[in-house]
Amino acid sequence: MAVKDQKKLSSFQWQLKDVDGKTVSLSTYKGKIIFINFWATWCPPCIAEMPSIQKLYVDYQDKMVFLFVTTDSFDKANAFMVKENLTLPVYQSVTNPPIEMESSTIPVTYLIDQQGNIIVAKIGTANWNSDSFRVKLEELLKK
Repeated sequence: MAVKDQKKLSSFQWQLKDVDGKTVSLSTYKGKIIFINFWATWCPPCIAEMPSIQKLYVDYQDKMVFLFVTTDSFDKANAFMVKENLTLPVYQSVTNPPIEMESSTIPVTYLIDQQGNIIVAKIGTANWNSDSFRVKLEELLKK
């Protein structure tokens, strides 16, 4: 799951909008561990990995940042979250994400460390609640 050629984010100037319509910039979270997942309600692999992300979110939401980014309308995304019993924080992109995170495939998930390095870039489904991923997070949190 690790990235062989570790890339650093070239920019933190990505603007996102939350469910309340508030715009937030990725730069707000600079220096924190950031878990970013691109998903959609119509994407079966996205839906398949959500329970594992939810479990991770419940345990780590106060230790790191979670950005759950969709192209769906908030109405559609929120209805889906309620139906699936998920509490993940949903966002939409206002501007394009940093070039290192541009992907035509979903789900795609990135883990960014406190220095702005992309330490995980995973296209496709994963069990984000695995012991090995939690160990990686615990190591990062100690830094």
